Amino acid sequence: MGNLSSSGIILNGTCEEIKEEAQKCLRDGIDILAPGCGIAPKTPTRNIKALVEARDEYYHLNYASGGHGPFRFAQED
Repeated sequence: MGNLSSSGIILNGTCEEIKEEAQKCLRDGIDILAPGCGIAPKTPTRNIKALVEARDEYYHLNYASGGHGPFRFAQED
């Protein structure tokens, strides 16, 4: 399980920093991308969304085009 610091990067980082750290965890081979603990109060919603976007971008780039990997993606209109 790969974690990002809830009270560090997710609370105080920029969206780009969060995406970089999340994608690093995925490249390193974690099976589950998740915060290290519960989400800290006052965490900006945009930072949580950046974590999800990083996951989506990683899997779309690495798996969706060839149909390989653990996930299948619905066709976009």
